[in-house]
Amino acid sequence: VRGIAIPSQAKDVVTKGIVMAIGPDGDQNIKVGDRVLFKRRSALNGFDLDGMKLLVFNKDQILGILFGDNAEDVSPLSDNVFLYWEFGSKFYGGTDIIRPDSHKTMHHTGIVKAVGPDVKKFKVGDRLMFDQHARAEHFEEEGRRYVFIQDKGIYCNVPIRKAEAETEVSNDTTKKG
Repeated sequence: VRGIAIPSQAKDVVTKGIVMAIGPDGDQNIKVGDRVLFKRRSALNGFDLDGMKLLVFNKDQILGILFGDNAEDVSPLSDNVFLYWEFGSKFYGGTDIIRPDSHKTMHHTGIVKAVGPDVKKFKVGDRLMFDQHARAEHFEEEGRRYVFIQDKGIYCNVPIRKAEAETEVSNDTTKKG
């Protein structure tokens, strides 16, 4: 195996799988048995091994390692940043004009939940604006949107919205209690 092998049924469900084998070109942070998140439609090829169909990935296609049951229990790899992707506000800034639902999803800011080991400019808790065309890998879980994006696809830090900060504190308190 020249890469990282994951069972093929993983690709049809979501972008999660369990690492079954690692070749010589694998990432030193990934171990056999790790639960990982990977880029959609990114497998190099597939093969059968003892009746099990496996997909092979380059290490760059693995976004992060899951270490718990919560969607936010992720350790990103390399230069990936893992964000809670904010929904847009109900109104256009400074007006009483209500945004249509289609514009709320175009909002490209998020709160950093975790950063990969190669990320030096951003930290957990930062609110970032990111490039909508930067090939971000996103998913939804339990009504919340998350996104993996490489640090080069991030424009800048932006101020935390008061409402968003209160929501984050409320959510964190609910999780602990």
